[in-house]
Amino acid sequence: MSNYYKTKHMKKLSITFLLLSIAIFCMAQETKDSTKIDTVKYATKELPLEPEREYILDTDEGTWTSVDVSPDGQQIVFDMVGNLYIIPINGGKAKKIIGDMSYETHPKFSPDGQHLAFTSDRSGSENIWTYDLKEEEWTQITKDSDQHYQSVEWTPDGEYLIAAKGGRNWKLHMYHKDGGSGAQLIKKPENLKASEPAFGKDKRYIWFSRRRGPWNYNAQMPQYQIATFDRETGEVETRTNRYGSAFAPTLSPNGKYLVYGTRHNAKTGLVKRNLITGQESWLAYPVQRDDQESIAPLGVYPAMSFTPDSRHLIAAFGGKINKVNIESNTASEIAYHVYDTIRYGPRVHFDFRISDDAEMTVTQIRDAVTSPNGRTLAFTALNRLYIQSLPNGTPKRVTKNNFTEAMPEWSPDGRSLVYVSWEGDGGHIYKVNAKEGANGIKLTKNKGFYISPKWDANTNRIVFFSGPAQNYVDAIDPFSFGTTQQIAWIPSSGGNITEIDHRHGKSNPHFVKGKKRIYFSHGSKGLISMKWDATDEKQHVKISGITTFPALFTEQHCLLIASEMEPKKKPSTASIITASPDGNKAFAKINNEIYEVVLPMTGGEVPSINVANPKSSSFPSSKLTQMGGEFPHWSRNGENVHWTLANAYFTYNFHEAEKVNDELKKKKKKEEEEKKKGGNDDDEKEKKDDKDEKKKDEGYKAAEQRINVKVKRDIPKGLALLSGARIITMNGNEVIENGDVLVKNNRIVAVGPT
Repeated sequence: MSNYYKTKHMKKLSITFLLLSIAIFCMAQETKDSTKIDTVKYATKELPLEPEREYILDTDEGTWTSVDVSPDGQQIVFDMVGNLYIIPINGGKAKKIIGDMSYETHPKFSPDGQHLAFTSDRSGSENIWTYDLKEEEWTQITKDSDQHYQSVEWTPDGEYLIAAKGGRNWKLHMYHKDGGSGAQLIKKPENLKASEPAFGKDKRYIWFSRRRGPWNYNAQMPQYQIATFDRETGEVETRTNRYGSAFAPTLSPNGKYLVYGTRHNAKTGLVKRNLITGQESWLAYPVQRDDQESIAPLGVYPAMSFTPDSRHLIAAFGGKINKVNIESNTASEIAYHVYDTIRYGPRVHFDFRISDDAEMTVTQIRDAVTSPNGRTLAFTALNRLYIQSLPNGTPKRVTKNNFTEAMPEWSPDGRSLVYVSWEGDGGHIYKVNAKEGANGIKLTKNKGFYISPKWDANTNRIVFFSGPAQNYVDAIDPFSFGTTQQIAWIPSSGGNITEIDHRHGKSNPHFVKGKKRIYFSHGSKGLISMKWDATDEKQHVKISGITTFPALFTEQHCLLIASEMEPKKKPSTASIITASPDGNKAFAKINNEIYEVVLPMTGGEVPSINVANPKSSSFPSSKLTQMGGEFPHWSRNGENVHWTLANAYFTYNFHEAEKVNDELKKKKKKEEEEKKKGGNDDDEKEKKDDKDEKKKDEGYKAAEQRINVKVKRDIPKGLALLSGARIITMNGNEVIENGDVLVKNNRIVAVGPT
């Protein structure tokens, strides 16, 4: 283990020191070499992960267990670790009825007791399924590939299924048991989230948990209330007004009782409401913790169920399945035992020892730019400026500065570099001779926050974004609003700064040969340009890519943020679009993949090109990367696009790519001609297998080389004793209640009792 604290004094510390190993424990023991035990193939096209391990699930308790009672009152079905089990109403040995590599939840008996409805991802995505208990056959009801299903409920006549479905703000949908596309029951308001549908005695009303928006950070009560949907009028009526929220509505078959969950004094309890008198009282308190603070993918509380005589509520809490008397409020345990073999995928484990060598290789280079003649690469590593002769030179520092150096840019003649700095309380733009090094010339007079310098060969000016240094010092992160507010330029020899305009969402300044304009990337406008006086702004192209799961990302957040509205599914927009040096093409970075497109001059509406499938784009395009790329840039002659990933430097040569693609076309044409002539079936099968094996290796690949920057490793020296700790060791289940941990230099060398 590395980077433990080096103490100044050898004193006893009263602490709890945890040594945790990442392993799977579910009251079970992993079976060794399970691949030799079971040769059956479980992977499917929809769920292609083949289980390589197994463990024995041997338990009499579980957490977050949803239950349902059969209509005849003789059985209980419940979910556990993604499988469905049945036990007698009074408990006993559990029988698995559904379970493999898929994940099933929220089982519900049909009113006639012959089928189960449940959610499952066995189709490759969450959907509603039913299971015939007699024939042991599955039926897929919904056919979605990108939706979430929280739970499902039968209508009292057994003909329809009600499901909570959606991305973030789930809505109630109704499906027929025999299939079909179904119908959405509630559409407005858009920010309504509906989950945990349930029926009582009256089939007219669907009870459900409702809230505004999907979830909240630092949630304040109330979050949920219980409402009903009128299947005749379409009206929604809220039925509770609890400060601690109200969720998981569960109704008695006789129409007399409603039981729901709520929070009181930081703990969750179950409330019983007499639907005739309206009186409420605690049925059980406290019970299992609810899930109000998250998006609650499995519901706000595990599903509960009344017995057919309405005298008892069956609910899981305290790790057990409980039978709660509805009149006396007393609970008794329904003991059960699950003994099952659980199969799961290969272990994701890498033996990667942290080195104690005095020297290390930097794993990421940034801001890489290739010189105009293509012979030298400038980049930053660990916030210092480097150059390396291509292809096999040794990286070397350009300056001896001891502050942050970033975003280098070559001069048009390739002799100098400009870069930006940050020196603790402010930064500058510097120019340095790339070969001679030294510390360079400070071009700016006043400290500030400077980024993205670009050198224009037409005017010999350097354009950049800037803002007051104090804005950056006070900002919560480097991307906060106001850190770089202005677009400006400065002579390449230094001097006064000329402000051009406010930034207005622009990024990535660059130039096109012979054009007296500045080009930019813009989030919503695509590739744009303007004159040096900020007039005559033009849009050139919009480029988009694949449609991902809808999420919200803003300048003020580095995480997905909560929103009351369901994010709309739309193609991903390019984060960077850079025109080629001659202005005839451009590359775009979308979701960290890099694409090349032609730049059509349409003269009318701004062309919009989607490159999700380059073969079917509205204009010629191609995907350059295979596993992503950062810091893309054109070669000066426009024949290559370069980028980096980690400490690898890539070059995509368009002429070479065209040659390889032409050869592939000729090869494919020849194969098709041979296929038309016919041949031996065995020969054809052998050719097909060989083709499938080689297919992934066909096609042009960008040239790759590693940039190996060697630096000294910071390794602590000395001894540190952590004494008087409770130590959870990695030696099986051993726990040392009062122990010491001895650290020497960068390693734990001893663990034992004090």
